[in-house]
Amino acid sequence: MQQTQSQSFCRPYGDTDRASPKPFAQTDHHMSRKVGGTGLGLTISRQLVSLMGGEMSVESTPGRGSTFRFNAWFGRTGNPPENIEMEIAAPPADLPKGARILVVEDNETNQIVAKGMLQKLGCRPQIAIDGAQADAATAREQFDAILMDCQLPLLDGNQATQEIRRLEAERNRPPVPIIALTAHAIAGERERCLEARMNDYLSKPFSDNQLKEILGRWLPAR
Repeated sequence: MQQTQSQSFCRPYGDTDRASPKPFAQTDHHMSRKVGGTGLGLTISRQLVSLMGGEMSVESTPGRGSTFRFNAWFGRTGNPPENIEMEIAAPPADLPKGARILVVEDNETNQIVAKGMLQKLGCRPQIAIDGAQADAATAREQFDAILMDCQLPLLDGNQATQEIRRLEAERNRPPVPIIALTAHAIAGERERCLEARMNDYLSKPFSDNQLKEILGRWLPAR
């Protein structure tokens, strides 16, 4: 390390009330709110800044915008090393090939990640961006399993699951395994998902192996 210096970055959007981000704190607390997210992004950002010896704060005015600030210590190094090799983890054991998985997720980045994981596992993923689309998709066709985000716009995961179960009973279909996806690391969340007649629970973020393991419990053998 040749030199250490402090850098401060600011992205202005507004001003007024100064606060420090708190976990799971959001303006709209409804499960079926129109804006996505779980209230963890700023908390994680603050923790990362803290690890770099800095501080982070936010000033926000409802209806106008927010200003996020942080400062951190960075060191200058020489030229980056050449020929860096990345270690790639071995793929998980195979699941039944061609399993049709409905991913119900409103966040585009999470959709891409889940789709890539499922394709690597040999599955055929289909995306629904909210509970209403999930219900429409299951009314048209049958899936081997459903990955259901709990926080969705228009119709949340619990409500969508209840509608799917109603449709299955009405059409005399076997119940499709529904696995809840949630970032809610709070007591009672798993129980609420099971009460809504979901089959299992997977906390975000999750790894390939975690996804493979939970799907392995529920996908029918072929």
